[in-house]
Amino acid sequence: MLFQQTTGLDKGWIPQEIIGITEYNGVILHYVKWCNPSLQNELIPSEVLSKKYPQVVIDFYQKHIEFVRLSSEISLK
Repeated sequence: MLFQQTTGLDKGWIPQEIIGITEYNGVILHYVKWCNPSLQNELIPSEVLSKKYPQVVIDFYQKHIEFVRLSSEISLK
């Protein structure tokens, strides 16, 4: 794994929300804001966060994915 260091998840911190997303060497990283405002935001690998807090990841994507309606003139083959 890319990050071998201890994360907030290892310390029992609870994520409030994902405030950003990036990719590094093929690994998707979520920038996490913790429920305790005194804790520093942190990059957490998506694979790790998705397993422990899947609803936080789902909420992020639901807020940020935009669906585009296809024109009726476009033919899907």
